[in-house]
Amino acid sequence: MNWKIFGLKYDNQETWAFEQMSYLLFCAEFNNRIGLFRYKNQTGIETEPIEKDGKHYGFQSKYYTTSIAVNKDDLIDSIKKAKSKNKQLDELFFYINQELSESTTKSKKKPQYQLDIEKAAKEEGVNIQWRVPSHFELQLSLPDNKYINDIFFSLEPNQGDLLDEISKHNENILQAIQTEISFGDKQIKIDRNSVVEAIANTSQSKKNIIISGEGGCGKTAIFKEYYNSYFNKIPICVFKANELNVNHINDIFHFDHKFTFVQFLNTYKDEPLKIFVIDSAEKLAEISNNDILTTLIQKLKENAWNIIFTTRYAYLNDLTFHIKENYQLPFEVNNISLIGADELKSIADEFKFSLPDNQKFVERLRNLFYLREYVQQYSNIDKQGNYNGFIDLLWKKKIQNTIQKDNLHLERERCIVSIAKQRCETGRFYINANSLPQAALFQLKQDEILGYDDTHNGYFITHDIYEEWTLDKIVSRSFSNYSNIKGFFDELGNSLPIRRAFRLWLSTHLSENSKEIENFIQSAFINVDVTQFWKDEILVSVLLSDYSETFFNFFEKKIIANDFKILKRILFLLRIACTDISAVQNIEVIKPKGKGWEDVIIIIYKYKTDFLDNNLKLILPVLTDWCEFNKVGNTTRYSGLLALSIIQKTETEDNFYIQDGAEENILKVIFNSASEIREELNEIFEKVIANKWANHIDPYQGLCSKVLEKPYIAIELIKTLPTHVIKLCDLFWQKQPRKHDRFGYERDSMESRYGLTDKHKLNYFPASANQTPIKWLLQIDFHETIDFIIDFTNRAVESYSHSDYGKKDVEIITLHLNGEEVSQYLSSAIWGMYRGNGSPVVPYLLQSMHMALEKILLEFAQILKSEIVHNILLKILTNSKSASLTSIVCSVVLANPDKFHEIASILFKTIELFHLDTIRCSNEFQAKSTYGIGYGMNKIKDILYTDERLKSCEDKHRSLNLESLFFNYQLFGVKGFTEEQNSEFIEKLYQIIDQYKSNASTDKAYGILLARMDRRNLIPKVSKHDDNNLLIEFSPKELSDEHRNESEQAHNQYQEMFKYTSLKLWADFFKSDNNQTKTAKHKDYDKNPLLALSETKQLVNELKLGRNGLAMFDYSIPAFSCSKLLIEHKDKLSKEDKAFCKEIIHSSLSNLFADNYDYQISDGVEASVHAIPVLINEYSEETEDYISIMVLALLDETAIGAYKRICDYVIESIHKSKLWELNPKIAQSILFGYIKLQPIYNNIIAEIRKKQGWGRISKSSIMEELEKTNSDFIFENNLFDINDISSLDIHGLEIVLQLIPSNTKDETHLDIYSKSLPFLAPQLLNDRRSYKEDSGDDSNIYFLRLHIFKRFAYFILEREKIEIDKYLKPFVDSLSATEETASFISELISAENHINKYEQFWHIWNNLYPKIKELCSNQRGYHLKEIIINYLLAWRWWSEGIEEWRSLKKENLLLYTNTSKEIGNIPAVLYSIVKVLNSIGSNFKDEGIDWIYTIVSNNKSLNLVDLESNTQYYLEKFLRKFVFINKQKIKEEIKLKNKIIPILDFMIERGSIHGYLLRESIL
Repeated sequence: MNWKIFGLKYDNQETWAFEQMSYLLFCAEFNNRIGLFRYKNQTGIETEPIEKDGKHYGFQSKYYTTSIAVNKDDLIDSIKKAKSKNKQLDELFFYINQELSESTTKSKKKPQYQLDIEKAAKEEGVNIQWRVPSHFELQLSLPDNKYINDIFFSLEPNQGDLLDEISKHNENILQAIQTEISFGDKQIKIDRNSVVEAIANTSQSKKNIIISGEGGCGKTAIFKEYYNSYFNKIPICVFKANELNVNHINDIFHFDHKFTFVQFLNTYKDEPLKIFVIDSAEKLAEISNNDILTTLIQKLKENAWNIIFTTRYAYLNDLTFHIKENYQLPFEVNNISLIGADELKSIADEFKFSLPDNQKFVERLRNLFYLREYVQQYSNIDKQGNYNGFIDLLWKKKIQNTIQKDNLHLERERCIVSIAKQRCETGRFYINANSLPQAALFQLKQDEILGYDDTHNGYFITHDIYEEWTLDKIVSRSFSNYSNIKGFFDELGNSLPIRRAFRLWLSTHLSENSKEIENFIQSAFINVDVTQFWKDEILVSVLLSDYSETFFNFFEKKIIANDFKILKRILFLLRIACTDISAVQNIEVIKPKGKGWEDVIIIIYKYKTDFLDNNLKLILPVLTDWCEFNKVGNTTRYSGLLALSIIQKTETEDNFYIQDGAEENILKVIFNSASEIREELNEIFEKVIANKWANHIDPYQGLCSKVLEKPYIAIELIKTLPTHVIKLCDLFWQKQPRKHDRFGYERDSMESRYGLTDKHKLNYFPASANQTPIKWLLQIDFHETIDFIIDFTNRAVESYSHSDYGKKDVEIITLHLNGEEVSQYLSSAIWGMYRGNGSPVVPYLLQSMHMALEKILLEFAQILKSEIVHNILLKILTNSKSASLTSIVCSVVLANPDKFHEIASILFKTIELFHLDTIRCSNEFQAKSTYGIGYGMNKIKDILYTDERLKSCEDKHRSLNLESLFFNYQLFGVKGFTEEQNSEFIEKLYQIIDQYKSNASTDKAYGILLARMDRRNLIPKVSKHDDNNLLIEFSPKELSDEHRNESEQAHNQYQEMFKYTSLKLWADFFKSDNNQTKTAKHKDYDKNPLLALSETKQLVNELKLGRNGLAMFDYSIPAFSCSKLLIEHKDKLSKEDKAFCKEIIHSSLSNLFADNYDYQISDGVEASVHAIPVLINEYSEETEDYISIMVLALLDETAIGAYKRICDYVIESIHKSKLWELNPKIAQSILFGYIKLQPIYNNIIAEIRKKQGWGRISKSSIMEELEKTNSDFIFENNLFDINDISSLDIHGLEIVLQLIPSNTKDETHLDIYSKSLPFLAPQLLNDRRSYKEDSGDDSNIYFLRLHIFKRFAYFILEREKIEIDKYLKPFVDSLSATEETASFISELISAENHINKYEQFWHIWNNLYPKIKELCSNQRGYHLKEIIINYLLAWRWWSEGIEEWRSLKKENLLLYTNTSKEIGNIPAVLYSIVKVLNSIGSNFKDEGIDWIYTIVSNNKSLNLVDLESNTQYYLEKFLRKFVFINKQKIKEEIKLKNKIIPILDFMIERGSIHGYLLRESIL
């Protein structure tokens, strides 16, 4: 503690500061976190006392500059005052800034003044506690009190200072923002309370927000109001986006003191809700160091900050894209609209000013920027004038200024016009203005209309709006002075900014219905001297205006002339330049803008006969965009009829075909326009239903299937024609009679058993409430849909009950409904249908229907009156023949037990339901894993279907069942019932139980269940005390001897059946060891493997005695267990134990040579093969036999399903056991033995085949033949001859290469490669059809090829660079434009990705390039595209979200430089480059621009064919990121701008709306 610092910090405020410190220390001592109550000018003690353990404590703070002795009377006086006002006070703490001096009398410690003070206190009944500097030293050194020390004794800035400075910084930013508009002596206040509240609610729910709106909509003023309302409640930190443009992240927090980012985060770390605001977030695009920004946002996210961005609406899309792509931040957009016309009128009325007569002018005043200027200039404005006159006034005020001395106002104008013109002509941002009047420049700079940059020695216009005014002025003056149209456009030039300014100018004048402008347009449009781009700008302005109808009528003939040349151009411009893109919940929506859309669609409809079919690619996107946003109206009807006219050809023309992508878009138009083409659709569906057109070749198949399989895109149609959709479901889903397959019998699929058609089987996987139209139909026409579901399910389940499966597992049960009996079909699969569990698996279609019904009923139960839902549930129970619907009723009751207790009583009367609902409930724990099968394989299906199912698992009632509900009712009754009503209700439950018990057969079958369910028969037992919660377990008082024996017997049988499951799970060493899934037993085996051995011996004995367990499962366990013991725990085994294991493994291996072996996965054979290398080591005298087993197993290429082949067991065993390293001689003997025997083995098989034909060949006969021909053959003495390789076919060579280790240095192995590759490479790289013809080999070598490619890839990457060419050459020589070449290249990437042999990889890659170039010279190869994509590393197997690859470095980028120059004419090159730039090459953005520019500038008419949409997608994604991050740089650097613009032009010409918007944003 340095009191000098204290004095320096609090000069003349020491007493106040010491009081503050005392208060904090006192609270800290009593661990008080909320503070103490204090009266103003409180007497005697500083605050109200604090109570602890029955005593009351108070404190006094005394800062003295003289000694304590001198101030004795002051202290005594304080004690008296303290006690007089606080009678309950027991202890008084004195905080004093001095130590007490020791008594000068030797026999005393305390000085006299201390004794006097303490005596006076005692007389008052108070005990004194002294707190002096020696106390403070310790208290302030405690970590929790460090902040107190920092506040009072440190000159370093502290958290308090940071809070103060943030607050000051916020105020500085916000103080200039006006929340009111001055009008004379009045203040106009716009009421935006609802918007402020919406922002507050969103931020309270801890969401990030983007506040967007037009410049001048008042968004920053709204935020200021939000800030003023909430800054005292939650921390809010406000920064302008350009403040984040710093060299180091800490620089952001350098205010009066230099704080660090870490200090900033720590200061707020305990705040549950905190908000970081980035104002004018569009300026983030100008930040030079984006890594700082990324770090800032990631750290804020990690530290639970909410971020609010404010931005102009024009930049919203770029910003939302940037936030999603670069920061993965979820957000909500809050769009601030301009003030409404009515609100503007009421403001004018209230403040007594008149609005202009011109409506367009009034429209502009809804913008608060212009409204403020309007009221400020009110007296000077011509109210009868137009908006242009108003802007002229502002021009005079802001730009020319009022000073007219020496024509300074004209000089100022000349400067800004000259700079704007130069900017247009040169594309430069900074303009050298040496030739312009310096005084005028100086003034414009002072008024912040121009800025100046020393680095570039140039001026720039500070605000977009000033530049907009200036360019408008240039266009207006040119128009006023033009003598001929060509001269007008020549004077304007051809720069993009002036073209945009012309378009805006023209739109403004068109809105005023100026005849002069209309005449100008008509003359310009037909003038042959006016270039096409000017005509484009005219067209865009026209399409956006109300003048478009007049224009189309006037120019109709010209528009349709020359094969509709101008109409095609208009269609292109419409989508590019007449749209708004808005981000709705992170999804981009294209919104048509302008009257032109309606007029264009009308003209297409008028000339559809000649225009529609040949131009569908151009027309369809226009119709799709229009109908996506406009579901009603004439134009929507025309769009629907156009789309329908195409689909109708499936009825009128034979073999009419529409491409998949086009078909879906045509159907989207039909669906979205359904309400306008209702009659036409009605007629089509009537025909389909009457003619039963349900086969894939029938008319309207695509239309009907899409409604049934993708109902989420057909919602409008389902709303319009629900009855027809129900009829379609019935027609398309039920099995059509007399359909046999080509062998003349019906296939017995599960669908067929339920009477359903097979063809939808996979279309409804995975099952989900969203899969069929049922969910939507239930919302639109509930009663008709529920009748259909009941009827359809009844038929389906009845059909199943008569099938082979149904006869075995379906029983008929009876429901008792108010005196009526209803029979229903029941099985575990039927009962579990709505949850997708139960066996055998029910068709996904039926599952999905049931899931939809359950989902809707659960929703209805929450929002409708209980009696309505009660009647629905009753109707289902009454009319259903299938218990699958009853189980849905049961689910609704479980979720709402107090609402539907009467329905529960009905269910309780059918005892069979209890057991099946318990099974359903026990399956719920694995429901999530079942639903999650295949998750991640298809993103769209995950979002639409799997996520919906996973969410359903979170419903609380899933863990309940009918039995628990029955029991809960007995314990708790029904909520809302009186005690009497509950007693009656529970009595009825007891009657149900007694009724069951009175029936001897029911009591016998369900006695244990009834005993469990009957509360009267249960003894409660408190079994556990946990976190103040009691766990009460109930057990039956009495069970009959028969039931008790039955219960114990069932339990013992279950235990016995699964007795060895833990051993199997432990022993299966092919499954990866995951500590989290290890059971306690698993860990016991790990600690003591001999326990596993002992259980294995026990199991073997039981199997010999005829154990009746889990058959195949049990028989495989000893082989697994013994193999694992030998491989992993050999040292713990005795000699006898090893011999036992060896015998078990021999027994398992002998299956391989038995004629009756039936090849099963996990039968123990694979595990036994893996144990052979250990056995060779242990029993060296038997080596020959073991080698023999390995070689013979290698000869067996039998595939076990899609799993592996027997020979793969051996290959993996050799490599995993590291046999090549530990015992190379043995490994070599196996390899050489195989090479020797494979041809002999093949000959034996061929000879036997000749004699016996097809069918299984006896193993024993093969062994006999081998024994005859090789009786004296010894594997260990077998000498290898390289020429033996020639005897092997391609299948044998595959196994040989797989056996050789990829990192081999063995000369023999290298010889084998050298000898075999020239033979292999041409065959492997040959097109698969040609391979069959050339080789006569009919077998499918797809997997063989992959195995060799993979093995070769690893082998070649393990070579020294000097060796590579020799082995690579046979492949390079054989490369051709085949799928096989693409596959070969893919395997090389995969291997490099695993083993990282950077030097070797790039040596190989550079060697491949000449051949790739050669392939590109002939573009006919169908698979060239895949080859290029793989070669340029746009590999499909990169993990999602990857941004770099360790093997792609700056020095490798020549690959892309060369390909973009030399083969950029191949569409796949551009596709690959942009895909790489969005994945592993994302760090090479600047180079990427060069590559793309090279391609587009050299290949302006490049046709991207089938890669177009994906190339556009990646181009847009890359350019949007690049432009956002480098917007300022692009504006300032002309070289970069001249590369970006042609790329965007290239995108625009191929229909990219984003390309157009990006180009507009950087002009």
